[in-house]
Amino acid sequence: MTANEYRAALDRLGLTQTGAASLFRADERTSRRWARGERSVQGGVQILIELLLDRTISVRDLERIADRFHHRRPHPRSLGPTLAPP
Repeated sequence: MTANEYRAALDRLGLTQTGAASLFRADERTSRRWARGERSVQGGVQILIELLLDRTISVRDLERIADRFHHRRPHPRSLGPTLAPP
């Protein structure tokens, strides 16, 4: 997925780069780097974007799923400095 494709997908989905970062559990800088073409969009994120664009899953559904997962297993960036991710 190119930077242009990423930005166009976010536009079609009504997501900002910050909103996409939150939805995909990525750092905001990472989302900006994807949008500028400085980093490749991760494969899993590309798949989720395609599912969202195809309306196989909605943003609201993905948010609910992500929230359930987030409550079971903290995002690595939310762990304290002495804790290691599972």
